[in-house]
Amino acid sequence: MRAARVQFFGTSGAGDGRTYSTTTDSTGAYHLDSLPAGDYLAGFFHPAIDTLGIELSPRVVRVASGRHRADLASPSPRQLSALLCDGALADSSALVIGHVRSAESEKPITGASVVFEWTEMSFERATGTRSVERSATATTKAAGWFALCGVPAGSPLLVRALFHGDTTGYVPHESEVHGLRHLSFLIGHDVRAVRQDSAAGDSASTGTLLRGTSRLRGRVVNGEEAPVANARVEVAGTGLTATSNDAGNFVLDSLPSGTRTAVVRAIGFQPLEAIVQLPSARETVANFRFAEAAVTLAPVAVNATMVYSRKLQLFEAHRKRAVGGVFLRAGAGTASQTWELPTYAQQAPNTRVLYMQGRWTVSMKLRRGECIPSLWLNGSRFTFGGFDELTTYLRAEEILGVEIYTRALGLPADLIDPRSECGAIAVWTQPPPAAKKPEHGHAQ
Repeated sequence: MRAARVQFFGTSGAGDGRTYSTTTDSTGAYHLDSLPAGDYLAGFFHPAIDTLGIELSPRVVRVASGRHRADLASPSPRQLSALLCDGALADSSALVIGHVRSAESEKPITGASVVFEWTEMSFERATGTRSVERSATATTKAAGWFALCGVPAGSPLLVRALFHGDTTGYVPHESEVHGLRHLSFLIGHDVRAVRQDSAAGDSASTGTLLRGTSRLRGRVVNGEEAPVANARVEVAGTGLTATSNDAGNFVLDSLPSGTRTAVVRAIGFQPLEAIVQLPSARETVANFRFAEAAVTLAPVAVNATMVYSRKLQLFEAHRKRAVGGVFLRAGAGTASQTWELPTYAQQAPNTRVLYMQGRWTVSMKLRRGECIPSLWLNGSRFTFGGFDELTTYLRAEEILGVEIYTRALGLPADLIDPRSECGAIAVWTQPPPAAKKPEHGHAQ
């Protein structure tokens, strides 16, 4: 544990009443010279320990003449889980500890709720495989501290904090098995919502956008720390974006305070998600670093029937890291036959597909009603109309794969529409089959 402040307080002998201090190096080692012989109370301080809300009791060390070794330690994740969770953690679970504070005063909030949400796959003989939404809640105690035992490990979760009607944004989280993670939240009370309707009147583009008084400034760089120009920085749920300049710098104003998720995109790089803490009274500085560039494949000559499209690379990437969603491939499993788009959409839970008055419509169920999902075609927002227009536009044999997300909180970064509170339907296609040549002497 580097940069820990170690202190020895003399209790008897020549060092009585005196305090000797030093700081650990990068390996966690410390060294104190010229301590008089006697008994000492030894302990250490570190921001990580304070963050976890743990109080470490000092230990007694007896120093005589010569060289002595005294190892100091914090509890391990297993020890903490045994202490806080009434025993060892179960398999495939973890412990999460954290604090919730006010975005205005940055003081701790007691009685706030921290909600964890995730999706599990279950199999029943009668219904087959289906996704089930789960949640768990922890309540903050004194000093805004909370702990939640048995959090699913190795799977992506979404977390937010709530207090008296105020809430943070959803932030992604993932724990290691039997691991310990810390999460901090700021809850803003000055957040306001504005309603924005698209000029085209597309109901899927109508939503609530969040505003506030917070400010985010920073820099976007690549893996070599070189600036990335023209990167697009957006805070989820606001519809506000900033573009980095030649030096990689950007500024975003009028943001809602609290804990939010920033999404950064740039041509040639994989989209980046990061948690940002936005207090009301001061500016937040956050620098974003693209860990890796997007993979560009060399041209491939194919002299056979194509069974896999490069367009499905994102489809498969979404499937691997999705918090929730239904993924259907043409020619695989239940979708082995040629389906029209409405048939794909009917496979998702809480999704209603209707054909009325000569038009197809689709909606998704929310706790407070229904909403219209955003539509995506080959990674781009489909803005030429609604579900009926997309269905008419596509031929069944063109569809390669369909992703259906029934909640906005489970969407991948590159399928988020900040103007919509609903889920999304993403379609991946191939070019339509070539028309047959007319036979000799006949028009076709």
